[in-house]
Amino acid sequence: MRGEKVPFINRELDKAKAVIEAWNPNRTTLAGTNIMFYPVVDTSKVTSMASAFANMSSIYSVGLLNTSKVTTMNKMFSGCTNLVTIPAFNVKEVTDMRYMFQNCTSLQSIPALDSIRVTSMSYMFSGCTLIDTIPTLTTDAVKDMSYMFQGCTGLVNADLRGFNFGYATNLSYMF
Repeated sequence: MRGEKVPFINRELDKAKAVIEAWNPNRTTLAGTNIMFYPVVDTSKVTSMASAFANMSSIYSVGLLNTSKVTTMNKMFSGCTNLVTIPAFNVKEVTDMRYMFQNCTSLQSIPALDSIRVTSMSYMFSGCTLIDTIPTLTTDAVKDMSYMFQGCTGLVNADLRGFNFGYATNLSYMF
């Protein structure tokens, strides 16, 4: 895949190769680059995706990433104002989703997330003005849901019957 042209990227992969290969989500972000679509890279050993795509205003879609060992997605896409879609990630080991999609003002939908271990979802969708439906989320272990949907002005379907509030200790300003 590295040598072929991808229609969703504004550069050929060989021109973006240095940026892509230098990226290490445990130490750096791609903020400031002009990559429109993030190509598939080996993330099979990554445990933290914290701020990995934060403030990448030109990104509008993300390829499927191996997130099977990731435990934190804190601010993973925060500030990605042109992000429209994301794939269904494996989030079974994730415990922290704070600010994950904060201010993703073009994000239209979120796939179902089996977030069984997550303890904090505060500000997760805060400022996501185009999301109209709350995705299916596993909230069995979540303690903090404060400001989770704050500023979601397009939200019209807020069916929370699937939410488990048994461990929740902070629901302040959830909506």
